[in-house]
Amino acid sequence: MNRYDILTNEEEILYAPANCFESYPNEKIRLKLHTGEEREQLKQSIINNGIIEPIIAMTSNNRGKLVIIAGHNRVDISRELKIEVPYRLKTNLSQYQADLICIDTNLLNRQHDKMLYSELARLLYERNNIMKCQGKRNDLDNSCDPLEHKLKTREKIGKEYSLSSSNVRRYIRLCNLNNNLLNLVDVNKISLRAGVELSYLKKEEQAQLYQYIKDSDSDIPTKMAELLRKMSKKSKDVIDVINIIEEYNKTIIESSVNKISITTKEIEEFIPKENKNDTEYIKSIIIEALKFYYSKV
Repeated sequence: MNRYDILTNEEEILYAPANCFESYPNEKIRLKLHTGEEREQLKQSIINNGIIEPIIAMTSNNRGKLVIIAGHNRVDISRELKIEVPYRLKTNLSQYQADLICIDTNLLNRQHDKMLYSELARLLYERNNIMKCQGKRNDLDNSCDPLEHKLKTREKIGKEYSLSSSNVRRYIRLCNLNNNLLNLVDVNKISLRAGVELSYLKKEEQAQLYQYIKDSDSDIPTKMAELLRKMSKKSKDVIDVINIIEEYNKTIIESSVNKISITTKEIEEFIPKENKNDTEYIKSIIIEALKFYYSKV
């Protein structure tokens, strides 16, 4: 059985009460349920038209239960409406095959820009792991052209899900962030690019950084994230994240002070020759001249 066989819908459509279904056990690839307007739109569609596309399920170890592989939102709303759920039963699936169906249906049926960064990152990370195993197993896809296997994994994933290979790399890299920092990426407290840079920090450094953000309620710009990554890479030991951030902020503040540039040629007629290279003297003369000017205005 190859990948395309397990994604076909040739099975008979069956029906069961919504309470017979339980969630897919792998939380890493199970997306959060719809809320708000998105859930209400699906609910109204089901009320008006019924469930058009049957969910995909497999048998559960719990007697009398079925595991949802794809269709958690439809089951959730069916519970509320107290209606039966149409489903297609997949049998004799390996764990890899079940995961693949769950990942594929999420990535192909959900709009990527409506997913949390962490959700998209985890789906792509797990999909990447499955592809790594394909060279060792033949139960997923034994019909691929050998040349296809020579393509880089990220390029293949990007092609399948309409993503650039660079974006696939970025999202997969996010999975190296601790959960606290990844949550901050989800709420745009840390940008995607900054999150990728911070993912290279050691675990202890990431913990320091989160504590700093929590205590100071500060944002982490991409330039600062790039500096932290650079400093972490240089050091075998754990760097002092807070100290580096404070030095960075100090430099930014100092460089942001407005400055006026005047060449010595512009003011040489007012400065004695013996003082033309004395910048402190020249500055003091200008300040005194301005004080005198404004005292007369």
